[in-house]
Amino acid sequence: MKLLLVFIIVAFSACSKKHDEIKIVNKSDRDLLYEYSFSLSDTPSQVDSVKYYIRGSKEKVTNKTQIIFRVSDAFVDASFETYIKKSKKGYLELFVFNYDTMLKYKEGYKIFYIIENKLYDQKLKLTTDTLNKLNWTLTIK
Repeated sequence: MKLLLVFIIVAFSACSKKHDEIKIVNKSDRDLLYEYSFSLSDTPSQVDSVKYYIRGSKEKVTNKTQIIFRVSDAFVDASFETYIKKSKKGYLELFVFNYDTMLKYKEGYKIFYIIENKLYDQKLKLTTDTLNKLNWTLTIK
């Protein structure tokens, strides 16, 4: 019986392709960091220190192609489709931060400060339809 249950779960999971990654290609001359959220109330990952966002990021920003992802398993669908569907706004907000700005505000500042004062480089509002049209790959210029 347990084997049958495991088989059904695996088969069901394989049937529906969900997107748990968004590829971001930086074609600008700036070093950039990315974070997603649906509102300031859950601003990026519930962590609010700017220092948190730039830890180990020098290696990230020099790589012009980055992947942001959500982790799903057989029991929890954490795909971006589900994340957007559960959003009150119906879209994903992706914040694009200039690495130099993050360095400037790393000591004693909260990410809310950067967002509320619009010190980010770009703010993108992404629906599932938009992401599907872009084949889940964003190009930042």
